[in-house]
Amino acid sequence: MSSVMSLFPLLVVGLIAWGAAVAIRRAYAKQRPNIGGEGGVGGWLLLLIVAFVFLGPLMGAAKLNSEIMAAEVQNSGIKALDAWLNYKAAAWWTHAVTSGLSIYAGVGLLRGKTMTSVTLAKVVLWVIGPIASVVLGVALPRIMFGSFEYDAGVTSSLVASAIGAGVWHAYLSRSKRVQATYGLQ
Repeated sequence: MSSVMSLFPLLVVGLIAWGAAVAIRRAYAKQRPNIGGEGGVGGWLLLLIVAFVFLGPLMGAAKLNSEIMAAEVQNSGIKALDAWLNYKAAAWWTHAVTSGLSIYAGVGLLRGKTMTSVTLAKVVLWVIGPIASVVLGVALPRIMFGSFEYDAGVTSSLVASAIGAGVWHAYLSRSKRVQATYGLQ
């Protein structure tokens, strides 16, 4: 029973993402009909927009919260340290900024129909991915605690976010749907 309950938040996020995708698809279809079959918000482009607007910010908040809670459980005395409180505040502010950028890029892809929207999305992919990983995993601990101890989790997070940003960057650069939708021909 507990394993089913642990999947409940994932199910809720999945349902929210699915509902958002359906709503975006319907709203976009009313706004701009697809003439020619290749253009329009759908397929992988729709997934990227949903990830920018909903999945990224929600999953990022869940991950940050679970990492903070795990650290506080492992080190019970850490909650009273000023440096820890400052680190938590800075980490949440970093998440807020990256979530804002992510949502802005997603809405830009949804509403904007120019190359500028795609260029912004490409830049945001790298900022909210690898750059944010370095800030959260290396820069903030070094600034707040005065030192940095190597953690394999930071490296794996950096590599995973760089791969994800690279794949989506390549998609935005080469996709026929993106070219037809945003006029990059």
